[in-house]
Amino acid sequence: MSGKLYFHLTLSDNPYKEDKLDELWGNIKLIYELNNSIINLLDWEWNIKELQEWFESKKEYLLTRNLNVLNEDNKSIAEVRDIAYNREFFFNEDEQHNYYNMLEDVFLPFQFHLRGTPTPVYYIGINNGMGEISYFDEIKGKYERYNFNMEFFLISTEVVLRVVFQS
Repeated sequence: MSGKLYFHLTLSDNPYKEDKLDELWGNIKLIYELNNSIINLLDWEWNIKELQEWFESKKEYLLTRNLNVLNEDNKSIAEVRDIAYNREFFFNEDEQHNYYNMLEDVFLPFQFHLRGTPTPVYYIGINNGMGEISYFDEIKGKYERYNFNMEFFLISTEVVLRVVFQS
């Protein structure tokens, strides 16, 4: 079953005004909604420009790039990524270097994280034909995964960012 994933943004005063950074401060909520049940996946005060930069750099991938790795067990993007990074044996350093570069190429387009925060690293993309957000929940000690309508996510994110940056 597929739900809705969307951002809710609220502007607020930057508590670090003295740093004179080029920031637009506010509360960033990443919300998943299914059957009138709401889950706050992220609730953090941060520079909203960072979210805008992430979205501008990733939006083309989000609608079109499917997780193109062997995933017969239908694992989440976050879990497939961690399994791939757990490889321990390499014949030489070149093989190891090339392998990790390849993994960056595969998984970086799916990654969402607010730099410098202890928030989870989220993986947002298309997995087995469906929009997905997944991450490892440190508190629960397990992977969390939510399916959603990717087109709705892209449109709603674009709208909410446009509204915030026009105010």
